[in-house]
Amino acid sequence: MSNVKGLTANSPFIDLVGELPIATMLSYLHESWLAYADCDKESEPSFQKRKEPQLTQALAAHLRQRQDAGEQPFVGDFFGELEDYVLDKNGLPKCVGRTDIEWRLHGVPAFVVEFKVLDGKKTRRDQYLHDGVMRFVIGRYASKAMVGAMFALLRKAATKDQGLLLAEFETNGASLHCTGIKKSSELLPSIAAFDTAHQRNAPHVTPFYLAHLFVSLPS
Repeated sequence: MSNVKGLTANSPFIDLVGELPIATMLSYLHESWLAYADCDKESEPSFQKRKEPQLTQALAAHLRQRQDAGEQPFVGDFFGELEDYVLDKNGLPKCVGRTDIEWRLHGVPAFVVEFKVLDGKKTRRDQYLHDGVMRFVIGRYASKAMVGAMFALLRKAATKDQGLLLAEFETNGASLHCTGIKKSSELLPSIAAFDTAHQRNAPHVTPFYLAHLFVSLPS
């Protein structure tokens, strides 16, 4: 289910990366986040006030420290806030995407994790869905992969957001191209809150599966 496809249907790079250790990577990412947050929870500004790019860039730095120390249990490299550019009509660079955390193996962008801060407000829940989940669905993220993850960072007022987002998938799944929900995660059992399956249009690999993780920000 987690093969990374090549550049085209007939590409010689089909299955170059092969079967990804999805559960291992997500578990490691979750563990690394908890370790980073616990280590710096007394620092200022508080985690409750930090913006999402500050959090993901710091996590990427923490992941690199662990890799340099030989603690990463698999090969490949994590990157934080990695931008993707195309040329506009004038031949100038135009940023068309920026992944929060991306893991690459042999230079191939194989696994993308999108982070969103939730604070109990509908605006941020909408961003989770439309600026997060839908970026995977339309192929802006992880176009050639079959699996990705949404990682929600919860502020104090976000206690109901997990349930509200699950309800959104259940009641308005068609607008999110959602074809199935696993309320007991199979991608990361006991840690991810739930998984969703999504139908994508060619040339993006489909079906596509998302694990949804929710963790509280330190006070």
